[in-house]
Amino acid sequence: MAESKAWQGPSRRMAHDDGQRCQVGRGDAMKIAIDLDNTLVDELGASLRPGIVGFLETLSKNHELVLWTNSKKSRAYGILMHHGIRKYFRALICREDYDPHDLGARKDLRDMGGDILIDDDPVEVDFNAKNGKRAFLVKSFRRNARIDGAELDDILKKIGRT
Repeated sequence: MAESKAWQGPSRRMAHDDGQRCQVGRGDAMKIAIDLDNTLVDELGASLRPGIVGFLETLSKNHELVLWTNSKKSRAYGILMHHGIRKYFRALICREDYDPHDLGARKDLRDMGGDILIDDDPVEVDFNAKNGKRAFLVKSFRRNARIDGAELDDILKKIGRT
């Protein structure tokens, strides 16, 4: 299976993966960007955040999900495939796509036509909120850490399940 095509920047259309597509069946679907490290998986990529599969399943039914990570594409793709969650994401935006020279570029939802960011980094969440976008901060998921499962349910309620 081919990897997703790279995001080409704000002046170009974001190319989507030509293999797997999430199901988006409503005209009011939002584009939701979700971080990888310490949001979906632990810092090593070895463990999925508790409850994340059901969360992704629910969101992907009515919204377009995009993985937006500071990890390199090969690492991100490998983690998604290993855990069987690649199928939920329409596209991947990785470090080499939006910050190829590692200059500290922000995950700016305006650049990719995004509506919502879900991330464990308060700087990314605050940046997008200040730019008029919805952004949800989740507790960083670390290996062997206890995570409150209600956190994801609260986000689903705020976004709207339907």
